[in-house]
Formats: sequence, structure tokens, C-alpha cells
Amino acid sequence: MTNGEVLFNVLKPTCHRINEISNIGAYNTRLMLQNRSY
Repeated sequence: MTNGEVLFNVLKPTCHRINEISNIGAYNTRLMLQNRSY
């Protein structure tokens, strides 16, 4: 494996985790906005 491939394999889970966190954040924000509009 080249250094680039190693780096990619290390960063890929991190990117996935960041995606999950931001998706959860967006979901929570949407819920809050829905609740406020009632």
C-alpha cells in the first residue's frame, strides 16, 4: 500500500463518523423547527 492509500483508509471512518453526526444534527434541527411552528 502507498502512503496515500493508508491515509485514505485512516480518514474514511472519520469522514463517515462526521457524516453521521451532521445527519443527526440536521435531523434534530428539523425536529426543533417543526415543534416551534406548532
